[in-house]
Amino acid sequence: AGDGTTTATMLVGNMIKNAHKHIAAQRSRM
Repeated sequence: AGDGTTTATMLVGNMIKNAHKHIAAQRSRM
């Protein structure tokens, strides 16, 4: 029953990590 929740949490975590990388890349360009 916890598989769905774990997968969703991992997906959200990856999205946040990618967002931080994207923001950092844009800041370094400026």
